[in-house]
This record gives sequence, structure tokens and C-alpha cells, in this order.
Amino acid sequence: MADYSPRTVEILAYRQPCTGGTVFARAVRTSLDDTSTPVISGFSPAGGALLAKNDAITFDVTDELVDGEFTATLLVSVYLVSVDTAEVAWNGDEFENKYATSTRSSIANGYRFVIRRTGGWPTGGVRVKVRAVDRGGNIGTL
Repeated sequence: MADYSPRTVEILAYRQPCTGGTVFARAVRTSLDDTSTPVISGFSPAGGALLAKNDAITFDVTDELVDGEFTATLLVSVYLVSVDTAEVAWNGDEFENKYATSTRSSIANGYRFVIRRTGGWPTGGVRVKVRAVDRGGNIGTL
């Protein structure tokens, strides 16, 4: 088993713009064992594409495995432009209620996320932010 003696601790926090309330916070312990940055790729549909009400948003998150395990902590947030609301889709452990039909499946060195919103996406645009912090303190964002 690897020694994950902390060198730093990063707090991932997400604030909802309209209320200012914190809807997610998590401490991430880091280690010197991991030096590669998590990679977020395969985002679909591509930025700027039209998103139909029931479309899924997909992307992959991969990183160097530490002792055969994926160690990155992820936060997936969604900003709904037309209603000026930010929502957490994946809180680091599970999908939030409005995203309960979403899935996370294992792929080589990481996970594939398929994000769906209960009731569909509102018209007017959606922005997705993905943040992955691994045990080395390396940060990947999209």
C-alpha cells in the first residue's frame, strides 16, 4: 500500500452564484507519489453545439493510477445560463438528485461520465465545469 502522507490539502468548494451558499466542499489529501495531471477528454457534444432537452453530455477523466487505483477526486458542476443557476451534478461520491439518471463507468485509467438532467436541459445554454484533483495535488479542469 502506498504512503499518502499529506504534503498539502486542497479544499474543493463550489458556491451557487444566486444564493452564495456553499453546495459542495471536500478536502483532498495529496501525496508525492503522483506527478501526472488528470486529463479530461472526449467531451461531447463539442462546445458551442446545440443541446437538445434530453441529450446527454459525455466526457472521460483519466489519470496515472497509484497502486492500481484511480485516486482523483472530481467535481462536476453545471451552469444553466437561462435561469442563472449553478448545480452540482457529481459531488465527488455520487450524482445529485437532479442528475440521478447520469452514469459513471470504468474505462482504462479512469471513468466515463454520461450526464443527464432529470426533466431535461432548459433552453438558453449550459456550461459544464469538471475539476479533477489527484493525490499528487495535480489539477485537471475543463
